[in-house]
Amino acid sequence: MSEPKSTDGETVVEIISEGTWKAGPRAWSIILTLAFVSLIVALDATILTISEDLRGSGSSAFWAGTSYLLASSVLMPFMGSLSDILGRQEILSAALLFFTAGSIAVGLCKNMDVLLLGRVLQGVGGAGIIPMTQIVLCDIVPLRVRPKYATFSQMAWALGSIIGPLIGGLLAQYVTWRWIFWLNLPFCGVGLVLVPLTLRLKTKKTSVMEKLARIDWIGGFLFISSMTIFLMAVTWGGVDHAWASTATLVPLLLGIAGTVVSLLWEKWGAAQPFIRLAISSNRSALAGYFCAITQGLALYYIALYFTSVKGFSPVHTGVCLITVSSILMPIGVIVSLIITHTGHVRWALWSGWVFMILSSGLLILLDESIATWRWVLILMTIGIAHGLLIQALIFVPQALAKETDESYAAIMYTFVRTFGQTFGVAIGGTMFQNRLKQHLASAGLNVAIGTDAEQYVNVLNTMTDQTLRDKILAAYAASFRNTLELVLALTVLSALISLLIKKFTGQVLGGSR
Repeated sequence: MSEPKSTDGETVVEIISEGTWKAGPRAWSIILTLAFVSLIVALDATILTISEDLRGSGSSAFWAGTSYLLASSVLMPFMGSLSDILGRQEILSAALLFFTAGSIAVGLCKNMDVLLLGRVLQGVGGAGIIPMTQIVLCDIVPLRVRPKYATFSQMAWALGSIIGPLIGGLLAQYVTWRWIFWLNLPFCGVGLVLVPLTLRLKTKKTSVMEKLARIDWIGGFLFISSMTIFLMAVTWGGVDHAWASTATLVPLLLGIAGTVVSLLWEKWGAAQPFIRLAISSNRSALAGYFCAITQGLALYYIALYFTSVKGFSPVHTGVCLITVSSILMPIGVIVSLIITHTGHVRWALWSGWVFMILSSGLLILLDESIATWRWVLILMTIGIAHGLLIQALIFVPQALAKETDESYAAIMYTFVRTFGQTFGVAIGGTMFQNRLKQHLASAGLNVAIGTDAEQYVNVLNTMTDQTLRDKILAAYAASFRNTLELVLALTVLSALISLLIKKFTGQVLGGSR
């Protein structure tokens, strides 16, 4: 492996002996800064239902969360490529500014249109922040020891994702939901100071015009626009418009066709492609990316299950989800240290999918009467599964890529994981809504409840007719069970596909892994 990059002439990673690496003071400052900015985004990645005082519909409340994921996912590959040309520090600082501007817009909004604009701006910021944490680690830390140092950013993200709903629930319940976004500002301010101070990696010195000329504008436009209309069609299909309607089929087909054209352009037309197709040119890499797409689909529905079927408050739900992080974080740290020490990866990957299948199957048991100790054990099993997978899935694509393409493999992983989350939430949400309508109809209840299922939770929590409430909750529980059956099927498929990841060798990890 080549010498790690340096900042202002200082080596950020010190070679102690051949094959053994140790982070120096500058490297530690970068690693901890990356963990901090990861925490900023993770705290705000999951949004609560906030449209009530803005007179938003259930659909607009859904878009408040989806617009962030959509903007974040489609821009990730292009933002990563821009950092190669414009500089890591510049892109990360710009991303923090977008995230800050979006937080301010949402905090001040008076209607749903401004709220959605703010969420999109936050998504643009997330598109730069999330992949940059992986890219910079590829720049400064050798692959052999990267899992150990990547743990800090991954655990910060896991922590933020779990405690975010708890903090948001407390603010929404006792102050105002707007403070969920105002709380971002001091964190963003600290990040905007830390990034220029620590992230001073060298960038090739060229003029602004030369840098702009190197950017793959055509490929970026084709890919971003195609993926946007594709995900929008997937998101509103079966919700705002029927799947067989022109409003859904036309953008869906255009999105698929445009994505294919953009990939053809990247292979044969772009002088400096922002997507390196070589990173997915073998079976093992493709299997790793597919597994990343399906990772974590169940977590979204668990939170909704607690707030609806169990009738828990947002704060209570946040406390419940801490069960996942309390197991995930220590398991993730142990797994990353073992991978770094041994160089073996597939044991974590395959055992992780075994636990993922187990936890997905157990989730189907969730109903309105399940005992507390049972769902606690189920959430602990989920924590074990994600703790095993979180480092393995990140590491496999990077280990399979050429050294010059490792950062692009990291970008692709973050993209497919976020794309999978967006796609999975949309498809699963459609299935949940349709199944809920069917179960409501079978029970002789108002099927319109299924149209605004998340919004109707507020009505359920104040309903005085216990018999009617129990019937509706039974329909909710049955719909969750159907949706989680789909998640289980995808989990089993991913586990089988993970078996295609072959044993790979290389000097970086010192043998097979």
